[in-house]
Amino acid sequence: MNNIKIIFPKPVQIYQWSCHMAYLAMATSMVNIYRNISYYYISLFVVGSVEMLIVYFQSKKNIIKLPVTCFISSGAVFLLVESRHLEVYLLGAFVAMLSKYFIQINDRHVFNPGNIGTLFVILLLPIYAVSVPFQWGGGIEIILVMI
Repeated sequence: MNNIKIIFPKPVQIYQWSCHMAYLAMATSMVNIYRNISYYYISLFVVGSVEMLIVYFQSKKNIIKLPVTCFISSGAVFLLVESRHLEVYLLGAFVAMLSKYFIQINDRHVFNPGNIGTLFVILLLPIYAVSVPFQWGGGIEIILVMI
């Protein structure tokens, strides 16, 4: 078996993921967002595993890349979409991750994957998924913490 190369996230990706984790913590503790946090972790695990397999087989060089896109995109879909169905979060995160790898120009993704996943589930599953802009409350305290 050939050597397997593991690619770790760049510092900016770690920073993005840290911000998403802070937003998730605020959303589930400070703001009235009543989502099941386990939906985020389940979609993170499932879609992250698929992302690692896609990178591994696309690279043809035995590369395992830690699934940063999945961390960020799953978090974006979880924060922006309101649903009581795990399938909505799985589908949104899965579409977000796929858009990064298959909607490209010059080997770079064109759109924000989290936005693509969010838009996909909101447009195609309007009975099961909505996005409510007032969910963050609009209070200055939350905005200052987010900044």
